[in-house]
Amino acid sequence: MDHGEKLARSIRHEESGRPAPANLVVARRFRSELEARVAKTALDAAGVPAMLRSDSVGGMRPHLAVTEAGFQLLVREEDAADAAEILRPRPTIVEE
Repeated sequence: MDHGEKLARSIRHEESGRPAPANLVVARRFRSELEARVAKTALDAAGVPAMLRSDSVGGMRPHLAVTEAGFQLLVREEDAADAAEILRPRPTIVEE
């Protein structure tokens, strides 16, 4: 079970034990699935649960995800600031 599944299952109403409405926000959008998966892996490694969302008709039409909303990386609202810091572009240092 990945962090996305754990995230979806861990959000529960205290009284009922049923899943609570997810308070998820888009941490970042990507044009390619590969970029989105690399970013998700970075968040997972840092302990920030995340999940990917895209509309590619079950993977049968990946071009739809690129032309529509892209690949969206979702995190809990309370993790959004941490996710933004982890995903922040860093300058490349080239040693000569």
